[in-house]
Amino acid sequence: GGGGGAGGGAAPAGAVALPTAAAGGVALPTAATGGIAAPEEAGPTIVRTNDGGGSVSAAEVRTINNASGEVANEKAAITPICDDLKGRVKKIDAKPLSITPLKKGTKIKLDVGSKDGVQPSAVGDIYVNGKILEGGRFRVDQISEKNCFVTTNAPPEDVKKASKFVVKSPD
Repeated sequence: GGGGGAGGGAAPAGAVALPTAAAGGVALPTAATGGIAAPEEAGPTIVRTNDGGGSVSAAEVRTINNASGEVANEKAAITPICDDLKGRVKKIDAKPLSITPLKKGTKIKLDVGSKDGVQPSAVGDIYVNGKILEGGRFRVDQISEKNCFVTTNAPPEDVKKASKFVVKSPD
């Protein structure tokens, strides 16, 4: 922002101006001399969103574009639509027959149904490159003999990248 650098100038209202070298103060190093650049010259500003001490987790840090004031790369964590099953489960590999976007999340038609052991209380996980997709747990909404419809909070663009769908049905 405003004043206080080697060029002098007044500080913005409510701010404290740093003394300049010309006024007997210490000149702050500039980016050209290995110091920290002013926000207009620097890259994005990184800010911590939560109050408190200690270390900063990645979830607490956001990057702000100084020119536009917009938050970059902000993606809220996706909460799974349901809890995982507890106890013994039968795992059933499935393939998607259709992927339909919803206002929030995605509806998927899978190629497994009651003949494969899918029960009304079944849930499952979506895998992308061998890892469970964040928020990719799904719940079974409808079951027929040969297929089932499931719903997840994961966005359709992430679901389309899936390498594997696993239905977990009570054993």
